[in-house]
Amino acid sequence: MRPGVRIAARYRLERRLGEGGKTEVWQAADEVGGRRVAIRLLHPGRAADPVVRGGFRSGARAAAGLTHPRIAAVLDHGEADGVDGRPIPYRVTEFLEGRMPEGGLAGREAIAVLVQVAEALAAAHEAGVAHGDLRPAKVVLGEDGVKVRDFALGTEPADPAYLPPERQIGPAADVYALGVMLSEALTGERNPDGRRPPHVSLEVAELCRRCQAYEPDQRPTAHEVRSVLIGAAAEPEPSPEPPPPPSPGRMPIGPARMLALTTVVGLVAAATLTVVTVPGAEPPGRRAAPPLATPSGPPPSASVPPSGSPSPSPSSGSPSPEPIPTSPSPSPPSVVTPALRPPDRATLVHRLSRVREAIEAGRQYGEIHPQVAAELDALVTDFQGELAAHRPVAVEQRLDLLCTKVAERYRAGAMTRSRAREILHALDAVDDPVHVAPASLRIPF
Repeated sequence: MRPGVRIAARYRLERRLGEGGKTEVWQAADEVGGRRVAIRLLHPGRAADPVVRGGFRSGARAAAGLTHPRIAAVLDHGEADGVDGRPIPYRVTEFLEGRMPEGGLAGREAIAVLVQVAEALAAAHEAGVAHGDLRPAKVVLGEDGVKVRDFALGTEPADPAYLPPERQIGPAADVYALGVMLSEALTGERNPDGRRPPHVSLEVAELCRRCQAYEPDQRPTAHEVRSVLIGAAAEPEPSPEPPPPPSPGRMPIGPARMLALTTVVGLVAAATLTVVTVPGAEPPGRRAAPPLATPSGPPPSASVPPSGSPSPSPSSGSPSPEPIPTSPSPSPPSVVTPALRPPDRATLVHRLSRVREAIEAGRQYGEIHPQVAAELDALVTDFQGELAAHRPVAVEQRLDLLCTKVAERYRAGAMTRSRAREILHALDAVDDPVHVAPASLRIPF
């Protein structure tokens, strides 16, 4: 196509606005309606494919039935004669002027924009129409608010980053894309790995996680997304969530393997690196074990006469009583600090069995997707096999890999929050140093 060409004897092409793999978009003059419009046409080469042409036409018919202030209106659609005489499908929409929210939105502004996007999706889904290619480039901010364009194009999505795991078009896929946009707008990342930012409330963070759930039926509807975001917009800015206190009796997690589980949810889990310990020294990043004291009896005390025996009263002729000698203070009990050493292979294998038990329990209780449970169990089993065979194993890297896998699968919605915590805690304990009691305190057998 070129400027000056008339489509359907009515729309005169003025300038090309964009071009994709299958379509091109033009600014055109509606010589009948006396207004500017945007017209999207299939490339002549793709229009020859009856499947592609049929999908584009059916999508245009479906989108033409959508009437909502947050949806760019489809004004006309049909087929025009191409240069070679073959029909070329087209759709005409209102011409939108505004800016695309391609980043740079503040938290409140991002939520306000996405509330309107969710409103557009909810209206379309009620009418039985899915967008199919939702991404920031399809959202336009104008003077009258937000408008979403290009519903039901019938072509393949342009950016796979906004596609759900099932790779199918439908309302649940639109909600997944909306969740990715929410993450991107609030954190600057499509799938953030860090802790929940202070300006993101727990409610919004949880909504974001649900939108990107692994299973389509676990995602909220567009109506629910809109309701949650409206409530979040009315709340004051949240303060950062304080870190939870450490569990009693548990060593603090070392800083070398800090791993955050969600993109904004605030679930932070960690595991520690393997530590080579000098006996008797405190390993870095961990608290020393409680001191083990040798048993000792109670300190000796001076005898006190019974209350019924009268104390002898001094007489005038009796000599002065000699002072009672005081016994020396008992020496403080000796404290023996047990030595620490890295766990041996047998200990590592045993502790990895606890990780497998946590994975299997999650599968039985429906807290882990079966495929994900099988994937994690296979990784742990291979790890155990290499340790048992006395092969060279980079324990630190293997544990890091497992922690990363758990985090990724949690963010994808393939396991629950509580189950992810259980698995990560089990992984954290795998390479805990082992206490070695001194020889003087060992019990002979």
